[in-house]
Amino acid sequence: MTELSQAHLEHILAVQSEVADQLLDNLSIDQRNRLYELLQLLIQNKEADLSCGKDGT
Repeated sequence: MTELSQAHLEHILAVQSEVADQLLDNLSIDQRNRLYELLQLLIQNKEADLSCGKDGT
């Protein structure tokens, strides 16, 4: 990896970290845990019910 690409990658990772912190600041511990569980389901290619309504719509 070139020095320029490394510098860009470091900047991108710093911005990504800042955005993640800002998003998580608005979530309770329970909400953070639920988000983590849902992300794990997606990573494992399992189906997750992401619907907002009780009837799945």
